[in-house]
Order: sequence, then C-alpha cells, then structure tokens
Amino acid sequence: MKSKVVLGAAAVVAAAALVGGSVQATGALWSDREQITSSSVTTGFLDLAPGTRSSGSVFTFAALQKSPVAVDQSVSALLVITNSGTSPLRFRLDSAGPTVSTPGATVQVALSASVSPSCGSGPSAFPAFTASSATTTAVGAPWQALAVDATTTWCVTTVLKSVIGAPSATYQHRFSFGVQST
Repeated sequence: MKSKVVLGAAAVVAAAALVGGSVQATGALWSDREQITSSSVTTGFLDLAPGTRSSGSVFTFAALQKSPVAVDQSVSALLVITNSGTSPLRFRLDSAGPTVSTPGATVQVALSASVSPSCGSGPSAFPAFTASSATTTAVGAPWQALAVDATTTWCVTTVLKSVIGAPSATYQHRFSFGVQST
C-alpha cells in the first residue's frame, strides 16, 4: 500500500514537472507589448472579376460556349480580368476545365491563352494543357500583378478533343483563380 502511495505521488510530481517545463519552453508564462506612437495600417478588399462568379474564386466563362462544336474545332474568346478591389494584387489560374451538363457524358478539351487585347499574338497567360470533365486539372500558372482598377485581357482558346458517353455534350468552362495581396 505504501509503495502505491509513493508511486502515485511520484507520478503527480512528474506530471507537474512536465506541464511546468512545457509551459516554460513555449514561453506561455510571459507576454510582451510594444506601443507605437505614429503608424498607419492599410487594409483593402481584393476582388478578381474575370467573368461570372460561380462560387468563391471559381468563374464560368460563357463566351467560350458554342453549339455545336465538332471534335478538334477551336473556339477563342477574350477574357477580361479586372482588379475591382482596393489593393494591388497578384493572381494566377490555379485550375480549369469543362463542367458537363449532359447526363452520362464526359468531355476533354485543350486550353491555352495569350495575354492579348485581341485574339492576336501575345505572351502565354498560362501553360497550355488538356483537361477532362472527369477530374479537376491544376494549371501551375505564373503569378501576374494587377494594380487597383487595372485590367488585363486574355485570349483563351479551347479545342474540343473528345466526347465520351453521349453523341454530343453541353458544357461550360470553369476557371479557379488564386489571388494574393501585394
């Protein structure tokens, strides 16, 4: 009985030492405060407006819709991207691809874009890739800066590569953007 009491007391002491030691190691027993006499904090609202917002940072680009579209036919349209927020930002295309509304159908498209105010030549807006409605396709596009109220225009080209599960399919293009304050 005496050994149980000693063992219990030792366990309590060990637990207290462990708790006290971990609090000391994390610095949780102290705090610091700094007073600054002259400063300003700027906050803003970031918004990226490249089409019709579906939800969050996902946008539907209806200008790429054309009916009917044959396999290997390309469709191009201008996508105007505007920083309608109050702070400069940088943005990039994180993922994109088709969303099919025809039951049982899957489509595959090839997407590319150039930074161009008309569908002429220009630097690439993002690496060309092939996307399927069966999965979300990550793009890995470079960040692009955009000042407050500034606009950039992309000429986006899509090529229908295949339709599976139906003789034809109706689909929309969805784009998901990443946005960060600069």
